[in-house]
Amino acid sequence: MAYPKLYADGDSEKAFAFNCAQRAHQNVLEQMPIWLAAQAALALMHPYSAGVLGFLWMTGAAPFPRFCKLPALRALG
Repeated sequence: MAYPKLYADGDSEKAFAFNCAQRAHQNVLEQMPIWLAAQAALALMHPYSAGVLGFLWMTGAAPFPRFCKLPALRALG
């Protein structure tokens, strides 16, 4: 069975945008298990703080793919 192609081939602007969004999505998926384990541990002792931090993480993860497409904005984080 062949593995699926994760990235677009070529040097077009659409391929670049797709590859940037794909890398950002993969980055978020790689961080999620660690984040959720820490979030669950924190929620046992400090549920309000866990909720606030979860909200901040979600609002930071949502615009992340847009920042990955713009090289000038990558230095922000």
